Amino acid sequence: MLNSFEIIAHKGRNLSAKENSIEGIEEIRQVSQDLRIEIDINVTKDDVPILFHDVTLSRLFGINTTIFEHTYAELNAMLGGFCIPSLEDVLQRYPEQKFLLDLRTDLHTNFFEGSTITPEDIQFDHTEKLLSALQKILTTENTRHCRIWVASLAEKLRVQPMFPGCEVDLPERLLREHLGAVLSNGDISFLGDSPKRVYISFSRITAELVELFQQRGIEVILCSSLQKNRKAAFDKAFRLGVNGIVTADITATDITLQRESFS
Repeated sequence: MLNSFEIIAHKGRNLSAKENSIEGIEEIRQVSQDLRIEIDINVTKDDVPILFHDVTLSRLFGINTTIFEHTYAELNAMLGGFCIPSLEDVLQRYPEQKFLLDLRTDLHTNFFEGSTITPEDIQFDHTEKLLSALQKILTTENTRHCRIWVASLAEKLRVQPMFPGCEVDLPERLLREHLGAVLSNGDISFLGDSPKRVYISFSRITAELVELFQQRGIEVILCSSLQKNRKAAFDKAFRLGVNGIVTADITATDITLQRESFS
């Protein structure tokens, strides 16, 4: 078991499979079944929680439409043989797998990449739609190995009572907005009460930040999913003494290095 240092595989894929796919999850599990797998959770017109990063189909499939406009069956009929996994199916297939569920509770512009559709075009409460759909399928049993990411502290306070068996964390993109205040006056109030961990990007993480958070009993995870030099990311993580890493394209060599560093 990889207990001392947690490796989190980004976007439910590894070396060659499409992101947020069954094939991607299988690729990761072939490397190690002890890794945590981050998957993006969105919702269809007919309230099926699915593994899908974007709000639109533009970036991945060249179709300028949102997933909210189509039922689960309609979406899969549009994609030329690719099947978007449902979250319920994934949890049933892999009941012992550790997942990080990145909930699409906000409408960040990154989720509209390649599309003429904008966040302002979404005229309904998509967060309520997603959370209502999740409440129908998530149970204490099928989420016992799951952790959740939400976009803001307000959403964390809303989501935690809904799924008491899950730890709820805030993502790296939220933390980056507050790092200046953290370094200048140690203010971490934006994390709320009793935060378990923080996620900091490869380019922003420093020894000072790691020490500041760990001294307060908060785990630090280095996010390196956009870092092209994976070895440099692992070397930095081990050198700074962080508690884990979010990365992509994980190999058996990475697992060996992890074990050697904490043996």
